[in-house]
Amino acid sequence: MKMCRTAAIAAICMCGSVFAQEQDRKFEVYGFADLNITKYWMEDNAAFRGLRYDDKLRVDLSHVNTYFDFRPNGNTRAMVELSFQGDPVANRSTAGTTVYTVSQGGAVNTVIGTLPLPAAGETKVSETQGTTLEGNSKIRALEGIVYDWGSFSIERAWMEVQFNDKANLLAGKFITPAGVWNVDHGSPVILTVKQPFQTGLVSIFPKSQIGIMERGRGYIGDVDLDYSAYLSTGRIHNTDETRNSLLIETPKDLAVGGNLSVNFPVASGLKIGASGFSGMQKQEYRQRIVKVDITKPATDAANEAAGLVATGKLDPTGIASYIQTKVGEYVATQALNPDNHSYDDVMKAQARENVFGVDAVLDVKKFSLQTEFNQQRIKNQLKNDSLTKTTGFYGLASYKIPMGENARLTPYVMYERVMQEGADNNAGTFMSGSNTGTPGSVLEGFQTYVGGVNLRLFTNFIIKAEYSYADVLTQGIYKDHETVFDAGALNIQFSMAF
Repeated sequence: MKMCRTAAIAAICMCGSVFAQEQDRKFEVYGFADLNITKYWMEDNAAFRGLRYDDKLRVDLSHVNTYFDFRPNGNTRAMVELSFQGDPVANRSTAGTTVYTVSQGGAVNTVIGTLPLPAAGETKVSETQGTTLEGNSKIRALEGIVYDWGSFSIERAWMEVQFNDKANLLAGKFITPAGVWNVDHGSPVILTVKQPFQTGLVSIFPKSQIGIMERGRGYIGDVDLDYSAYLSTGRIHNTDETRNSLLIETPKDLAVGGNLSVNFPVASGLKIGASGFSGMQKQEYRQRIVKVDITKPATDAANEAAGLVATGKLDPTGIASYIQTKVGEYVATQALNPDNHSYDDVMKAQARENVFGVDAVLDVKKFSLQTEFNQQRIKNQLKNDSLTKTTGFYGLASYKIPMGENARLTPYVMYERVMQEGADNNAGTFMSGSNTGTPGSVLEGFQTYVGGVNLRLFTNFIIKAEYSYADVLTQGIYKDHETVFDAGALNIQFSMAF
């Protein structure tokens, strides 16, 4: 059924593309799709097995991305990229916290219970009842639903007014203009199967942002300069990629950034770029506070119990249990009364991140060399500006071999290294203990070795075969067990631009 839906989408897109050509290309629909076949090799006790990876052959319809591009005139443009991914965009349950304050005669007992709220689907209610008189409140936990199927997302959606080559104003959700790989993310234009971890799994630069951008191109002799500068809501957190709106509390929450690329007429082409970004990372939740005074119901229950004992309807040993039951029923009822509710926002994380990167692409006839160096510095403002520093580097070399009029074979090799210092200073960073499920950070970094071939047929159909090996660098308790995290992978990808 999923494959049928995907085929229907592709058919609609191709029909739309034909229609666009008949309308003087004012409205175009185009895109790409890819199919991946993957085989992993890893130890029997490899940590990756706990992340749904195993040595079975895996076949994925990984992407079906469709672009809707509208140019009503020579000065305005709107573009939307809708993406289907084989994996969920995010696995999360939207959670808040309920704090129950039960008081009796001035004595206060506070119980904290979680209250996850699933986005959709059925909700199962479970109840736990306290054993003490003061804490005898029923805490209802709505169990969140974790989704494990493919998903749709809006990769970008923006509108632009084009004044001239030097000045263009764009507003909406846009791909962060940083480096090479983050901008060119479609499988038909990417040489390899796997993108560098620093632009995907770790995301040193934000993948996308929501805001306004000024961009354009200038010329100095034979040198071309492309620039962009933006003001945005900042990083859309990795677990919240589906969110298309963010809240701004103060001007300090706004993010700024930009990119400058210089194209030199050297050899077959030399491009050097620099990118920067500064923004806030915040995670907060809304806390519901429920206050219930049980002084009167406890007194009433005690009087009722005494009367029942006097009439022989209650054994004296059951007085405490009787009072506890009555008070529990009262608390459960009053906990639902809105008059006993108040709300408070709690800041779970607050940090300032600054990111800088440089990139270069050199083409010399059939040979190409591409490299990026990126560094992210996060200061935890709730922990005396404790620093987490992530540094990433990769180098990619390739050689184009023409194979007739409609085919080209390109072998390539790539090396990448990503290191992170002070991971536990900011909870939730990729290598922190909170993210890996360990008492402290056990990951120091990793390096990957990649080799493969890219066969392009008839300009828009690509077949790739690639082997990669991830060498994870560990510390702490796993210092002498690095192979537990290492893994090799063979990937074959079929992709097509349409």
